[in-house]
Amino acid sequence: MRLLRLSLLCVLSIVSTACSNEGNKKMKLNHDATSGLDITIAHSPDPAFLFVADPDSYEGFVSSDWTIDSLWSHVTEQMNSERIAAWGTPEQDLKIRIIVRDGYIIEPPTPEFAAATSFYVQSGGRLCFGSYTHITMSAQFPEEHIDAESNYHPDYSQHLLTVRPARYRIDVYRHFGWREGSQHAEQLNKGVNFTIVISNHPTGDKISHYDIPWTTR
Repeated sequence: MRLLRLSLLCVLSIVSTACSNEGNKKMKLNHDATSGLDITIAHSPDPAFLFVADPDSYEGFVSSDWTIDSLWSHVTEQMNSERIAAWGTPEQDLKIRIIVRDGYIIEPPTPEFAAATSFYVQSGGRLCFGSYTHITMSAQFPEEHIDAESNYHPDYSQHLLTVRPARYRIDVYRHFGWREGSQHAEQLNKGVNFTIVISNHPTGDKISHYDIPWTTR
């Protein structure tokens, strides 16, 4: 009888530990970037586009029956309001380098890249890196903010950056050739696929956007 009790306790302990680990997996990934940051993250397939946004000012909701056109137009409008930076990506396993700098440097972090695009985002002290699924969930459900725990996926979880409140220039470098908007990149390079440079740059000229770069509707 005692052996049965001990066995049961062991099982309960294992289940409890597994549940605890599962809960930890579902936590958003937080990074203190107030003194700078240079990290490389893995990002599993999530089609359409990636983004960096101020989660506290980005207005996510579009409509319960949004369309591709209405979503793209909404995100473009939010880009022009300097609340989000969004750009196209193929549906493949990616390595993404994120650099946060206190001050704008015009030279790219590496001379080898196939394409580049730039944005400005005003931040009150937080930035969120995520992808298409986070945007579409918040577009359809007003309670689903882009940084919400419920708006989580283990393969492409959000990364939250704590930064100094400022206006940031976001330069995105793509390190592979690609027919923009297509599902896969036949020339996907080894190593880092995208480099995102986030620089404190309050005096930069406004950048106007007419669509989400590197995407097709």
